[in-house]
Amino acid sequence: MKRCHKLSAVIYVLALASLFSFTSCGIPYFINLDNTIIWTKNTANTTDQKIDTTLTITTQGMQKINEVNATPSIKFFYVISANKAITAATTNNNDINANKYPLTTISSQFSNFKGKVGNGLSWFPEPNNRAAPGFYLYTKDDNTYRNFARERSAIRDLNEDESGIIVGTFSQSTILSNDQADYFFGKSPEMDALLPISSWSASGDFTYNFTLERVAHPLDLQFGVEFNPTGGPQSYFASYQRNLFPQSNDETDLANFISEDPYFHKPFLDGINNLYVHIWATVYGGNGLFTNIYWSNLEYLGTIKLF
Repeated sequence: MKRCHKLSAVIYVLALASLFSFTSCGIPYFINLDNTIIWTKNTANTTDQKIDTTLTITTQGMQKINEVNATPSIKFFYVISANKAITAATTNNNDINANKYPLTTISSQFSNFKGKVGNGLSWFPEPNNRAAPGFYLYTKDDNTYRNFARERSAIRDLNEDESGIIVGTFSQSTILSNDQADYFFGKSPEMDALLPISSWSASGDFTYNFTLERVAHPLDLQFGVEFNPTGGPQSYFASYQRNLFPQSNDETDLANFISEDPYFHKPFLDGINNLYVHIWATVYGGNGLFTNIYWSNLEYLGTIKLF
């Protein structure tokens, strides 16, 4: 009996400690910069192979960032398409894609990452760290479409006909060694481009200008996307499986692109004359003295013609 009393006492003490820990945690602090972020397309310096954009975070937004010691950065998402128009589908060669997957759906589907109550989801490469799609939209056997999955292994009941979209995230290379590009994936808190907020003056807004441009990679001369921020480090972007992008509709040239995921990319095989990469961007909140995972709305930046 005494043994039981001792056990009860221990349980009581542990319960008190747990209660104290819970009540002393404080109120969660959420950061939200949605009304302080402005994207501006610099049309005078934008071509069919180059996007010029300025990101502005207002003084009010920067004050929030400093208050919670946030580390904001940019994450880019992209879709390969046979069509230039944002209102079009990725391809006209597939009835399901053409009818159910216009590129305008991408920003709204990003709500799965952003979250609807101010608390988003973490982004991470797939376990082998060799591939890093942002997310998949796909059609099931029963023809329900725009199903959302963050990993290829999470997709269930694919339709027999190839359909859907891979919304990829770029791999990037800033170091060239041994005549090879060392591609990696941007991770939290830096993501793809860490914003240099230390240069901000409290007397005004923060601005960050950058260009994205189709270029021939200096090592193998295949096409990559050059990321060039004003005053910042230049880097090369490649696909979510570390491949450079196709240069023509030659079957050999398309082989690597198709092999990344034949189910989703096979519709581009037949009768393709042009290829485009559509690019979106979002601001990630980064580590700081707040409790939520913050993503801004997904902003469409434009398109780059590959061939």
